[in-house]
Amino acid sequence: MTLEGPASEVLRDLDTSQPQANNLVWEALARRFGSLDGAREAMRRFDSRRQEENETIPDFEQALRTLHHEAWPAATPEQRDAALKLRFEDGLISTEMIQFLRLHARDLDFHSTVIKARQFADATGKSRAKKRVNFIDTRPKSPTQPEWEPLLQCYKDMMAEALQPLQRALRS
Repeated sequence: MTLEGPASEVLRDLDTSQPQANNLVWEALARRFGSLDGAREAMRRFDSRRQEENETIPDFEQALRTLHHEAWPAATPEQRDAALKLRFEDGLISTEMIQFLRLHARDLDFHSTVIKARQFADATGKSRAKKRVNFIDTRPKSPTQPEWEPLLQCYKDMMAEALQPLQRALRS
């Protein structure tokens, strides 16, 4: 493993000839670069996690599972299931889906609730994530022209267009 900077300094004094050298390396790196209270931070992120606008049901489910495992690695399956189900239902964007799940998935476990949510999303056409459109300026840039100059020119053109009615009114 090749590391640079602070990471290499952390490992400089480790004895890597031991059988557990790999674990020692990860522990040293976690002490140096990890969060001081990682589990507590993961708990906070889990409790406040909500489905994002462009996030699919499976992606949201996996994000919750990952956060829950980070926050409570020793949770029993029953505890994990109850917490994931509650956070999943409360974190969904669609209020219609939340109501549907509260009616039709009340007695189901987390996995079955996610399946019901996916069925609802497929039936209502909300299963696909919305695509973002990004406009990229592919016009060649002059090496001597600053990046802000086209923006300034656009602003000047807009102002000139907006002032035309006022100039006509002053002339008459």
